[in-house]
Amino acid sequence: MKINWILIIGKGLLYLSCFMPAIAFSDQQYFLNLFPNPSVNRGYVIIDYTYFDQSLDVFNYSSRLGGTSKPERASATFIGLGLKVTENIWLSYEDENSKGTVIRTAEPLNVETDLAGESVHLRWSIGKWLGFKTQLFAGIANRDQADLDIECYDYGDTLLGGNCDNADFRLFDGDLFSQTGEKVYYPVLSTRAEEDRWFIGAVAELVWSPRLTLKQALKYQESEISVVTTSPLFDIQSDFLLNAQVGGRRLGDALTELRNSLPQSTPWKEKSARYDIGLTYTFADSFLAAASIGYVYVGRDQYQAGSAEKDYNHNFVLNASLWFAPSRFLATYIRAEFSSNYLLGLDPITYNRKTSRFFEHPYAQLSAGIIVSF
Repeated sequence: MKINWILIIGKGLLYLSCFMPAIAFSDQQYFLNLFPNPSVNRGYVIIDYTYFDQSLDVFNYSSRLGGTSKPERASATFIGLGLKVTENIWLSYEDENSKGTVIRTAEPLNVETDLAGESVHLRWSIGKWLGFKTQLFAGIANRDQADLDIECYDYGDTLLGGNCDNADFRLFDGDLFSQTGEKVYYPVLSTRAEEDRWFIGAVAELVWSPRLTLKQALKYQESEISVVTTSPLFDIQSDFLLNAQVGGRRLGDALTELRNSLPQSTPWKEKSARYDIGLTYTFADSFLAAASIGYVYVGRDQYQAGSAEKDYNHNFVLNASLWFAPSRFLATYIRAEFSSNYLLGLDPITYNRKTSRFFEHPYAQLSAGIIVSF
């Protein structure tokens, strides 16, 4: 039988806006581009669960990060539904929910975060263009990191609190203390993040033989990213407190440096253009292999870089996957993805002036999944 599937990838590690980059969600658009013409009657359903811990870091990315933060574990649940509206039009909806944990050698020693997202994709077959069977696609997506409270934060030689007994400086609710005598300490930082994304593009394929097909994809994407970080420490106006010596330096200076090291308080836009070219090869009735190489260029508007921050704009991405379809209604896959600069252009919410240094490094990940069509 001829293999002709639609597929969506699972996810890897998770996003922490202030302390770690995402180690991250795979680019599901890659699969929609690679297999744009599913042989299904009405649609498909996918339920994907991915788990990570340090024992599964087969490419040893975490050891190359340096610094104080290391990913410990993460899990992600993904549900997708695709429907064939007409013979030439596809509509799909995806929902994601993820949890992740990062461990650190300094406060906060353990950070947990939740991320949720939704996206809608529309694809339209326009027939042949320059000899290539061509589809256009467009979509929108929204992703939200839930509110994250950081009780204590070790900044340089200064430990700011928070509900930690050894903090050099911490604030508590004065009104509650005057009424009850109870000290309830404020978290040092509270943060949340959001990404609104839209994208358009085209996919073209040329069948060279019954087994070999050339695939090309061109995609333009814009994301507006907002990271909101608040702290009662930033509201201090007392000269007495700001001039106090804490951890060997002036408190006001420590707070200014801390604020400047965090993601900027105003939204910014990330724009990217991506081109992929690859081949699919059916080498048995139920097996298919695929490989592609892509280039991503990234630009940013209204982005405020840190004083010593290096700008990263280019990423090369290599994908290889193996598929097995025991029946026309079921398909499974394993996939390896390699990128020269982490998730640059692949997952815009991960990039800010707190995490940009991690994008210097190459990155690799393995994925596996299953899909049922109807």
